Amino acid sequence: MAQLKKSGITPAVAQQWAALGPSFRDWKKLYDLGLSLGDVRSWMDAGIKSADLIEDYLSLSLTPHSLSEWKREGVNTFPKIKQYIEQGFSSPADLKAWRVLGIHDAPRWVAAGISLDEATQWANAGITDLYTVLNNKRQGRAPDNAVRPWRIPSVYWAVAGIGGIMIIFLLAAYWEEFLSGLALAWRKVRHSH
Repeated sequence: MAQLKKSGITPAVAQQWAALGPSFRDWKKLYDLGLSLGDVRSWMDAGIKSADLIEDYLSLSLTPHSLSEWKREGVNTFPKIKQYIEQGFSSPADLKAWRVLGIHDAPRWVAAGISLDEATQWANAGITDLYTVLNNKRQGRAPDNAVRPWRIPSVYWAVAGIGGIMIIFLLAAYWEEFLSGLALAWRKVRHSH
């Protein structure tokens, strides 16, 4: 009670805050930050119950609503959200714009000095691999005349895989004949010398 009186908090207000559930230290800190009971309820509904963590999110100018948008994009922790914001992603919509291009490591692209507009040009040229983009840029190539990495089309891999499976089945079915044929061939080679 002495701490309440010293802080200028009436017993009625203290009772409302205590009903929310956080410890005295936490709700006192939230009260001192100027948050209303409704604000704190919103943070708690968003799964953030620590006063320190709420203060951290507020330092990034986030609201419970914007936090839920980050979480929908798969960015779930304070350090990760802070990292994205420090790298220039002011909202989850910025991150989503990269992902729509097929680029899921956008912070690496930004760190390499590639803007969303430039990344869009590369993606439209069919290149979403940062290593390939950087190699082309080093060689002075633009997206429209870029060298793409050589790749075997997936249909060829499928055919090769099916062929390999068929060979395994044939070997299994005719294993004894295969081994006796090898033995016969070996004997012929040995006797010819």
